[in-house]
Amino acid sequence: MRIEILKENRLLAVLIFVMIITAAAENLAAKGADPDSTVNFRCSAVYTNRVMLLKNSSPFPWNDPETESHLNDRISLLFQVIPWKDTMLLLKGASGERSLDDEGYRNRMILEQGDIRYALRDGRMNFRLFMRERVFRTRNRTLNLMSDDLPEISGNGQGVKLEARAVKGVNISVTSADFFERSQLEKSGGLPIFNGAPEEVDLVEIETSRDFWHIGLMLAESRSASAGNISLAGGTMGTGIGNTRLSVEFAKSVSGRLKELGDSRFLDIAGSDIRFGRVSRGLPDDMEIGTEVTGFECRVDGIGRFGVVPSYRYCGKRFLWNKGESSPGIIESSILSWWKHQDLSVSAQLEFCDSYSSLLYESYRAISGTLRMEFKEGFESIEKIIISEDKRSTLILSLLDDRYGSRVRLLTRLDDAGGTNHLSFLAEGSIDLDRSWSLRSSLFHQRSGENLYGMELEFRPKDRFLFRAGFGSYNPSNEASSIFHDQVPRFFEKERMISFYTRIWFGEMID
Repeated sequence: MRIEILKENRLLAVLIFVMIITAAAENLAAKGADPDSTVNFRCSAVYTNRVMLLKNSSPFPWNDPETESHLNDRISLLFQVIPWKDTMLLLKGASGERSLDDEGYRNRMILEQGDIRYALRDGRMNFRLFMRERVFRTRNRTLNLMSDDLPEISGNGQGVKLEARAVKGVNISVTSADFFERSQLEKSGGLPIFNGAPEEVDLVEIETSRDFWHIGLMLAESRSASAGNISLAGGTMGTGIGNTRLSVEFAKSVSGRLKELGDSRFLDIAGSDIRFGRVSRGLPDDMEIGTEVTGFECRVDGIGRFGVVPSYRYCGKRFLWNKGESSPGIIESSILSWWKHQDLSVSAQLEFCDSYSSLLYESYRAISGTLRMEFKEGFESIEKIIISEDKRSTLILSLLDDRYGSRVRLLTRLDDAGGTNHLSFLAEGSIDLDRSWSLRSSLFHQRSGENLYGMELEFRPKDRFLFRAGFGSYNPSNEASSIFHDQVPRFFEKERMISFYTRIWFGEMID
């Protein structure tokens, strides 16, 4: 593993070293008591078993394929050791990896996750050696430049992460990680691999803040054997008065190493081309810019609170950095206004969004309004309307009754109201039969015209044991979220299925 950013920026490396030494020295000077030598050890074992029988299973109907048993029958072992208060070791091993040899398929254990952490007790420095953990995120407020949710990042990285605060209001973070293919991790049994990484990422962030402002700098570099080298430099600035905050963030990407950034104009903005409603014409194609104003609100006696949140986001069509949730060629402006009653649980919001993709030459303009009311004894209603340009309205109604050991939710969506009238409808219900048994059911009508159903029985006598048995014509997942939030609701495959799920937990740590 190589931390190329620090090698090429010796001044930054010296700064990090000074901050760490300063933080450690001040911490030692403040602590005069003898260290606690008590060793804390905890462990857990979690066994899960899932059987999913589908009518259209191949090659035989209602078959549970052996090739999926590594997903359905699994045991996880977790170990945590705290040799002293400032240090912790965490390891997680699990069965379930399948390997093909001369004898056929077999299950084997793999080290799924682990880390070693060291932290000063006053929180001024944190150091971590990690394997396949969710640590890839930045301090940005409007731009998500690193995301753990990307398939090529999630569960594939190992490296080192350092966070330090040497002086008041100044924070620095350094992350260096190697990413491997899943086949390489399985071959090594999950143990750390110290050479031959097909991709490496280095990230440095520095930020300082006070009560009414903040400013930050970010440098990142991705070195890939298949996609080549990509470097990123960005900044964040913010200021405010009272509760109102203005945040401005920007990032520039180039093909190559970090030194290539010095050969190009960083803020190559053509101010003469910027017009009201045409801001993107003067912005460079290799940058991403986001700005937002929050906390702009007022209170009116007897009525409640009002607020407005305007935002703007631009991502050039030649923006190369692909480790976050950026979409090249996207220009989006939005204004969100909201109101909340001062006494009653009643709130409303109105949002205008104008989005344009310069790569697809597609635009989307819509106004959405939402009214939410909460009544006594757990009843809630949400009404939503979406009015889009060149399209008919979308109407959404959600009713929820959660009380007395039962829960009922009705969710209806009507797309192209007054035209084709595409209807989506979901009814979910659950009831507690006693303290251990509960029954759930769902009825789902898709806009395609298909009707689906599901039923599930749950037995949970204690927190450490769970058993579920279900059947239906589809596998329920996130249909409610899709109906309420997506521009076009997801299509769910019709599959007659029977499922069983068991979970048993031993020990002191949860999986």
